Amino acid sequence: MTQDWQEVRDSNSDDRHSLSSLVQNLKDYLGIKSGINSEDIDVEKLKSLIGNYTPSVDEWNQYGKPDPSQNYTRLLIDDINGKCNLVCMFAENLAKDIYSPSL
Repeated sequence: MTQDWQEVRDSNSDDRHSLSSLVQNLKDYLGIKSGINSEDIDVEKLKSLIGNYTPSVDEWNQYGKPDPSQNYTRLLIDDINGKCNLVCMFAENLAKDIYSPSL
């Protein structure tokens, strides 16, 4: 069973806007058994967790850099629990279609 939402949110109040805090909060909320489509997971709570994160390119740089030869670049940030991945995407032009079956 997952941890209470308020406990997860309060557990990292010092740096709750950082990427490391987002990863830990997702791990705490999802636990070791739940994927994002599990019955005991509230999608609105997941959106709220992600919404607390303040994006920072400096934090993403440790995972790689955007590839200017591609329309977009995907960087794996964390395999949360084997059922959920946190991925950062850099898109050169968000208006372009970013799906490619070759990826």
